[in-house]
Amino acid sequence: MARLSNEETERRIDRLLGYIISYKIHHDGVAPAYDEMAEALGFSKCAAHAYTRKLEEEGAIRTRSGLARTIEVVGGRWVFGG
Repeated sequence: MARLSNEETERRIDRLLGYIISYKIHHDGVAPAYDEMAEALGFSKCAAHAYTRKLEEEGAIRTRSGLARTIEVVGGRWVFGG
């Protein structure tokens, strides 16, 4: 399998963050599961997990280790409306 460019990886990470925000808005603040993220965006579950870790490293989200569906969006990244 070909390695993704940094630009493509960043696009995927941005799409994932948008999906997480949208999902939480439409599900009363509950975060999506990794398999839901993977299926919705066409990633592997492993990639969804890696991209989520990257978002956490960047400070865009927080997770609670060992607990399901605990992704919190931080840093004013929520977008409402439209």
